[in-house]
Amino acid sequence: MALSRSFWGWIFALVLTSATTLAAVAGPTPAEILLRSMQRQTGVNVIGIIEQRDGGGTGVSQTIRVERDRHGRAHYLVLAPLRMQGIESVDDGFRSRMYWPDRNVLIDQESPSKTPCDAAWRIALTKKNYRLRFVTPIKIAGRATKCIEAVPLDNRMETRRFYLDASTFYPLRLETYEGNRRISKISDTKEISYPDAVPEDRFVLSPAGSTRTLRYNRPQSLKLSQAEKLIGFTPLLPKEMPMGFAMQDIQLTQSDKWRSVAIRVTDGLVRGTVYQWRSRRGEPDVEGMDDNSVVQVGDIKMMMVSDLDANRRRAMLEAFIESALADGTPEGLLDLRISRAEPDSIFPALDSLPIRPGSGPAVYRCIQIQIIFATADSEPSPLKRPDQSN
Repeated sequence: MALSRSFWGWIFALVLTSATTLAAVAGPTPAEILLRSMQRQTGVNVIGIIEQRDGGGTGVSQTIRVERDRHGRAHYLVLAPLRMQGIESVDDGFRSRMYWPDRNVLIDQESPSKTPCDAAWRIALTKKNYRLRFVTPIKIAGRATKCIEAVPLDNRMETRRFYLDASTFYPLRLETYEGNRRISKISDTKEISYPDAVPEDRFVLSPAGSTRTLRYNRPQSLKLSQAEKLIGFTPLLPKEMPMGFAMQDIQLTQSDKWRSVAIRVTDGLVRGTVYQWRSRRGEPDVEGMDDNSVVQVGDIKMMMVSDLDANRRRAMLEAFIESALADGTPEGLLDLRISRAEPDSIFPALDSLPIRPGSGPAVYRCIQIQIIFATADSEPSPLKRPDQSN
């Protein structure tokens, strides 16, 4: 009996060792690699040139110089096109500052790194909405890559391919597909290096001369009942988000001149923000810029800002509208106005919308290159769904 137990113990150990060896040979899964690429701290210093292309097919592109250190500090400078040249952004881990030279405006807000990283929550949501798999890699900017294809379970969404550096897992290219046809190359790395250090002065933004500085703090997270008291109406929330999206947070924008709620949504890989505010006659309207769509239900306006194309933004907003109609809003009050499709921008929405002199609030953009790759948080988000019941 003793020999028999010893024999079977040896067999069990052999099987366990073989399974461990096979797992080691197989390496990390696509989800594990994608999760590593989403971390704020890259573990390496990066200097590169990236080309961001418009997803709407207009041919517009932006060339950006990127400098990041292993701790997550970042410096971005737009080199082209000429109309955007000189736009600069620095995140030193405490404050995120963006300078628009043509408007002589410096926007100063709290760094997203001051909020909890939501990468683990997002990758869990990604696994619910996409089938992740490795596909044939290619060399990009002289670097070997791993290519992860994210195939949506909802056929209304696009397939995305993430090309990550095979050694560092740093994102090098993002492409979108419908079927086997490539729709757009959203972001592409032209040059990249991993230096031992990035000079400290690269994380200081000091525009020459006097500038108009707009300072904003992180928007306040709210429960639904709090939002109603602060903005004067109950925010319109769909009972079920389309295309696998989920709400991350409900926030109050920090502007006395424009009281609105910002509803953060994501499907794990794609982010968006739905702003809602009461639109009254005689008040300045919001100036939409680039990647946004606007609808109106009665006197409540909604604007979605996202790198989703116009048709998908429309589908998202229609879910909010359908919920409002189901709750008893008279259909005759529905005034649906979708703004014309604008070129998608490299800039995600700023958390607070400042007032531009002589006009309504303007959605300024903050250069956060990694949002295109779905890697670093550009908007503060908690790790759980907001409480909608109280």
